[in-house]
Amino acid sequence: MLPIWIWLLVLALLAECAEAQSCKPDLRGAARNLARGRPACQSSIYSHPIIPSASKAIDGNCDGNFFHGSCTHTSTEKEPWWHVDLGEQYAISTVVVKNREDCCSERLLGAEIHVGDSVADHGKSNPLCGNITDTRRGSFSSLNCHWLKGRYVSVNLPGDASTLTLCEVEVYGTKLGDQSHNLAKGRPAFQSSIYPHKIFTGAKNAVDGNCDGFFAGGSCTHTNQDQDPWWYVDLGDQYAISAVVVKNRQGCCSERLLGAQIHVGDSMVDHGKSNPLCGTITDTTLGSVSTLYCNWLKGRYVSVNIPGRAEYLTLCEVEVYGTKAEDQSHNLAKGRPAFQSSIYRHEIFTGGIKAVDGNCDGLFSSGSCTHTQKERDPWWYVDLGDEYAISAVVVRNRQDCCGDRLRGAEIRVGNNMAHRSKSNALCGTITDTRSGSISVFNCDWLKGRYVSVQIPDLEEYLTLCEVEVYGTKAEDQYQEGQDSAGSREVSVSVSREKPGLAKPPRRTTGADPKKESQARNLARGRPTCQSSIYPHEIIGTASKAVDGNCGGDWYKTGTCTHTQLDTEPWWHVDLGQQYAISAVVVKNRGDCCGLRLQGAEVRVGDSVEDHGKSNPLCGTITDTSLGSVSTLYCNWLKGRYVSIHIPGRAEYLTLCEVEVYGTKAEDQC
Repeated sequence: MLPIWIWLLVLALLAECAEAQSCKPDLRGAARNLARGRPACQSSIYSHPIIPSASKAIDGNCDGNFFHGSCTHTSTEKEPWWHVDLGEQYAISTVVVKNREDCCSERLLGAEIHVGDSVADHGKSNPLCGNITDTRRGSFSSLNCHWLKGRYVSVNLPGDASTLTLCEVEVYGTKLGDQSHNLAKGRPAFQSSIYPHKIFTGAKNAVDGNCDGFFAGGSCTHTNQDQDPWWYVDLGDQYAISAVVVKNRQGCCSERLLGAQIHVGDSMVDHGKSNPLCGTITDTTLGSVSTLYCNWLKGRYVSVNIPGRAEYLTLCEVEVYGTKAEDQSHNLAKGRPAFQSSIYRHEIFTGGIKAVDGNCDGLFSSGSCTHTQKERDPWWYVDLGDEYAISAVVVRNRQDCCGDRLRGAEIRVGNNMAHRSKSNALCGTITDTRSGSISVFNCDWLKGRYVSVQIPDLEEYLTLCEVEVYGTKAEDQYQEGQDSAGSREVSVSVSREKPGLAKPPRRTTGADPKKESQARNLARGRPTCQSSIYPHEIIGTASKAVDGNCGGDWYKTGTCTHTQLDTEPWWHVDLGQQYAISAVVVKNRGDCCGLRLQGAEVRVGDSVEDHGKSNPLCGTITDTSLGSVSTLYCNWLKGRYVSIHIPGRAEYLTLCEVEVYGTKAEDQC
């Protein structure tokens, strides 16, 4: 069903949007660091027993202490510079810069990263990728270069005399010949209305290949102020969609796109709203580029809808990336031996093999779904016959009824079948229980022979209408210690949250992928505090969020926190020491009141001043659907405390589980 080897092969490249720029997403997967070991130069070398030459920024050592000998350092001079020669032209997706850790980190403020083919004026004439704004000690700045083309990547400090120190620079991209195709460019597009203006504002402006974000440039769409305005593109055939990229308006009015939903599917009922949701736009800064990862949803139509209000819909470019639906990689589970805890007595055989028969029909009466008896902790697993590195697992739910039975089902991957795989690594947890739902779990290359589905701690029926598993032979994967850095660029808007209380994303730089894939929940059982406790026979103490129980029903499970109606309520957990945090996962209440978490801020740091509000922001919760699981990617923020606050209003704060993933701070680059 899903082309998963494409996670490695589709290192998606340059749309033909412009010669030097595209709206293109970062899908670099297991890409290598192009800068490591390449020739580098800088404007001067600071006189010191430790020779801080330009090559220190590309030696693969992310140590941020200058006195450990792995950082560059120029003299104090006007507009110091550094650049690396990649040897040939690449399309650059991301540049990662590690700042100095022991002192003086503020010196990098405003540093410009340029990408291009010219060394004139030390790269300043090349297109700008971005500016460094994070000057905390030891900070990592990830700049999304939107696939700028160039052989040289430079770091320049403009303005008055200063000193340039870089403790590591990593560059990610791909050869220009390895370009994926923007499926939407030039395709037929439609919208709910056309705003009357001397500049044509029709739907096709969003797929003209021009990423200009200024309305006056004539390359943006614009509807009237419609109720629930919509836009869609017809790709002409069914594709498996990996990502949709939306360029917002640049001159003004960018906030209008807040909450816009991207759907992918084969239906045009209600202008695509009935199709599966890829993601929701939350970044409404001027000229923002939002990349929504669709987890290979299949469909001919990609739509953008603003639900629930009268609004203008303006899109300055929409790019769609994927592959033909029939160009699929191998489903490892199809036809493999499968087993389950029991077989429901029925004239239709309901054994475990029905989930791996290649038939995705979700109607039980069609005879292609499994079904256990109603029992405690029902389980199902498939034996792949060999150890694989698993990239994704896809689970098809029952379509005719009873979809809610799959709520909370855990997908695990590993080599151990003791206790029916409970000891294997968790890939994800099913939260989408709509009839006929398709849940896609990104397993981040967990290794294992067995893939299991189990509903823990409940007496329930387990029905699976299809399970598909994608990956590659474990020995074909990058091994521990190889240079396989790659994470989603954090400056883009990743609105599709990971569907489960699971592992952190792949690393930004330097961390051990094997350690990450087996990461433990750092928060579980740790000391917690909250602003107040709601007076109720069910005690909603702070510790309920770290008890390892993800039940979302306040009344039935009794495992959620609950404050009183406080002004700016808060909760925090003490991890016991400083960690580099990759992800925080927050489970919302499932029985009612999910909207209360709207706008909750997750922060990471070493301060408990004002209950952690002064610590750096990891992310903000936007998914308030009942039982939602929000995964916030923290880009390895360092801290001992993780806090959740609802700013600016009086509210109840209820958390049904909080999981924190990362690694010891000293183990990070």
